[in-house]
Amino acid sequence: MAEASSGFLQALLGNLRNLRERAGLSASEVEECLILGPGWITSFEEGTTIPSIDMLLAILNQIGATLDDLLRGLPSLPDASEVERHIFAEQAGNDIVIRFRYTNFDAAYTLSNSTVEEFEAVIKTLRDSLARLTAAIGNLSQAIKTDAVAKAFLKAVEIWPNANPSDLWWFLVYRAYCDPYNHPARFARLDFTQSWKRTGGWALEEVLVRHYGPFLRENGIRLLIGSSAQKQEIVRQLDVGDRLEADKIDVVLTGEKDGSEVFLVSCM
Repeated sequence: MAEASSGFLQALLGNLRNLRERAGLSASEVEECLILGPGWITSFEEGTTIPSIDMLLAILNQIGATLDDLLRGLPSLPDASEVERHIFAEQAGNDIVIRFRYTNFDAAYTLSNSTVEEFEAVIKTLRDSLARLTAAIGNLSQAIKTDAVAKAFLKAVEIWPNANPSDLWWFLVYRAYCDPYNHPARFARLDFTQSWKRTGGWALEEVLVRHYGPFLRENGIRLLIGSSAQKQEIVRQLDVGDRLEADKIDVVLTGEKDGSEVFLVSCM
């Protein structure tokens, strides 16, 4: 999220404004000295845009202030739950309000009968799974991201079985995936929205298999993500010529007939 919440960050940026005014400088004068376009200093001081560390130090240098001056009189330092993220949750009675950026606006989703601790458990599931990317080699990266999203979603469904699953997918897991702080730092410049388009699709296949697979196995049906050879065999059995490409087949159902495994249906 870009907009500062009330609390530590708002107080810090308020101190920045007070120090500038005490130095007798207008916002436009500081912008002139730092070669900033009109409105940047006001945007920083109001928390509409959060300045980078080097920009903050440059402003302090320009107004003749120090970090000690900036931190003086502030409330206690924030803990993890108070850090501004692309997505975060706030307790509201027996519910939580999940806040995130939606296009150019701040959005909120209320999750009934839930706690911030439960929200953080889902985020940590995603974060811990994505942490394996630090040791990933080659094509394993995509498999790790797919697995991380599937695990986080299934964790959310386990915690909140009465919540709308599509809401959990769209308002929680997707937003959390697009928060760069949940990924290893070396992926910080990744286009997470673009990455999600591939990862989210494959993760949904994993969710289907992991969620419904055990129940179907009890009834003699296997639900699986087809291998290349299995996909080719389905196309051969269907005998549809070149009207169907094997790599368009995703999730496969198989059963047993006369002692042999047969393909029942495929989802594309």
